Amino acid sequence: MTATLIDYKPKFPKKAQTKSSVSNWRTPKEIAEHFRTTEATVSRWGTLPINPLPRKKIGGKVLIDLHEADKWINEFGTQY
Repeated sequence: MTATLIDYKPKFPKKAQTKSSVSNWRTPKEIAEHFRTTEATVSRWGTLPINPLPRKKIGGKVLIDLHEADKWINEFGTQY
């Protein structure tokens, strides 16, 4: 009895993540240190009813893209 190898290709290939896209994600604590504020302030920014700080919950952790946070601060930060 011989085994036959099957070339399996997934129906939907996984999206490749580049090193730079993965390394841009930061915790609220790291974002607070970056902007020299408190973690509570960063959390408040993320829950604002109008123009909240963009964030994602990944694997039970809240993560924020550093570049998006910089853009958000430049555009809306002076309002808060």
